[in-house]
Amino acid sequence: MTPYSYRKIRLFAIFVIFAATLPVLSHAQYGKSSEPVLRGTAVLENGHEGFRLIPICIYSNGKFYDADFYQSSPVPMSLIQGTIYEVQKAGAPVGTFNVNDAMRIGAAWYGRGNYTDFADTAAANAAKNTVEMKNSGPDDRPVMRRAKPAPPETPAQAPAAPTHDDAQMANNDPNRPTLKRGTQAPAPDAAGPREDPQAKAETARRSRQLNVAVSDPSQRSTRPFDFQWDDQQKQQLTAGITKLAAAELTKAARSRGVTLGPKDQVEFADAALRAYDVDYSNNPQLVFVAKFIPSQRQLSGLSKESAMDVMKGGIYVTAVARVNYNGELERIFTEVSDPRDLDRFPRMEFVDAVDVDADNRAELLFAKDTTTGRRFVVYRLYGLQMNELFSSGVR
Repeated sequence: MTPYSYRKIRLFAIFVIFAATLPVLSHAQYGKSSEPVLRGTAVLENGHEGFRLIPICIYSNGKFYDADFYQSSPVPMSLIQGTIYEVQKAGAPVGTFNVNDAMRIGAAWYGRGNYTDFADTAAANAAKNTVEMKNSGPDDRPVMRRAKPAPPETPAQAPAAPTHDDAQMANNDPNRPTLKRGTQAPAPDAAGPREDPQAKAETARRSRQLNVAVSDPSQRSTRPFDFQWDDQQKQQLTAGITKLAAAELTKAARSRGVTLGPKDQVEFADAALRAYDVDYSNNPQLVFVAKFIPSQRQLSGLSKESAMDVMKGGIYVTAVARVNYNGELERIFTEVSDPRDLDRFPRMEFVDAVDVDADNRAELLFAKDTTTGRRFVVYRLYGLQMNELFSSGVR
């Protein structure tokens, strides 16, 4: 056997060892389990009518399915009575939502139920164990007395929708797969705070809160996705992505007839910035969403009707960027929303980072508003690319 043959054998052996250890390395990096994954992702909406659950997608056997239709009979599996969702913020659990009933509006399904906030539960438990100092007895000496436990608060929730016969039949099917982690007895209904039903649509949109929620029959490890930055980092990155967003908005606005001169300062309103570490790289990914209302001078080139539309709706900009190893901000994605043509330039409302496939790596969830309704879209970040992973139906 020649020396060349020995080198070929050694190279082949190294390749075999690398191929065998690659799955182990991948598992160690992302913490993905080898067991089959069945995970539901939803959005818990808290608006003027209380809480309701919006099913988004089901991840099963390596594929994504629309949670509005997956395993429907006719109620989708994502909204079977008793299904428990873990409500999260940046991957950290903040509460649970227990589905009591499902309702259908048009082609879209929604879940009604009870929300339990972990912060409220911890505060109630702490109140039971507090003590207070009171003067008691003829000599007025302080006596330690246990405080009376405060009555537990019932979380605000939407009024229960009427129970449908078909929903009851689906819930009673013992052979149907479920997402729930356990069984919780439904809490008694409680009416939540209500707002004026005649409130404007924009006010309702601004007042609602969206939180991600996941349901998984298996107990899986989770991790927070928030990037921990100091004040100096936050100040520098906020300034950097604000400048990036202003440049993208100026370029798009000029192409759409809005006059923004080189010396015009873009002053954002309702600006929100979140920083994440979705892939263990320790190089944060930033998501910035803000609103810009042009002045009358800047809208002078538009028709009166168009100018009123822009003034009323405002121009929204969404920017996603990444900090590289040199500390420099690199653009990944931008979208500038135009209220005159939301079908081409939708308004993107950021919801949160969420692990939709249980690989301990986060994706980004957005709500896209158009003239026909809104879609929930899941994006996965690959370096400087943001690829659409799943898009729900219009609601």
